[in-house]
Amino acid sequence: AWLSEQKRALDEIAVDGSAIETREDFLEIFVGALDDMNILDCRIFMFMDTFYEFLMDWRNIKKQAAIKLLQRLLDKLDSQEEEDEIKESVKWIRRALAVLANPELRRKVWGF
Repeated sequence: AWLSEQKRALDEIAVDGSAIETREDFLEIFVGALDDMNILDCRIFMFMDTFYEFLMDWRNIKKQAAIKLLQRLLDKLDSQEEEDEIKESVKWIRRALAVLANPELRRKVWGF
């Protein structure tokens, strides 16, 4: 159910008309999200192959949407105050990264 919800959110982001125009902007958002994970000290890491895949194909609207979705999940985590809510948010971010890092699963679940 959660993956389906994230797929809907991803699709909405992909068609909202706010494409990232430059590689530099994409990199700023992408690295910013990764840095947020580091600052929040939730011990979540992006696989290097996934990072380079997304960076090389930065114009792909679905990949742009995935990075924006990741940032939304991080923003939600940042707003959590209760320890249980924080742990739950970290769990979902890890799951999202697991889907992003597995191209076959990503195609099956999120369509790209």
